[in-house]
Amino acid sequence: METLDKVRTLAGWLAEKKAKDVVAIDVSRISNIAEVMLLATAGSARQAQALADHLMHCCGESKTPFLGHEGYKNAQWILIDLGDVMVHVLQEDSRRFYNLEGLWSEGPQLALPRETENSGDGR
Repeated sequence: METLDKVRTLAGWLAEKKAKDVVAIDVSRISNIAEVMLLATAGSARQAQALADHLMHCCGESKTPFLGHEGYKNAQWILIDLGDVMVHVLQEDSRRFYNLEGLWSEGPQLALPRETENSGDGR
């Protein structure tokens, strides 16, 4: 699966579980650890874990390999390593505090399907 298609699929899976503010940043020119950082906000620790569980389940079902995850127990910031894509599921306070969009601001944001743009906010 091409990376952009993979990112859009992952964003769709996150939207299915009401992730908020899903953003994909192309970091291929500024990082050697991944091609894309995919960020999503969860409203609570329980939702962060549910998003991570759903994403890993869908990866397993679709045979999309993932290398591991960190931060699941605390669930303030869950990182899921999919090799070329790093998925960050953060609670709102953590997302504001760590400002990953600012950290990776040199990378362009990738267009995601419309259903992920306002996912989780009732629109």
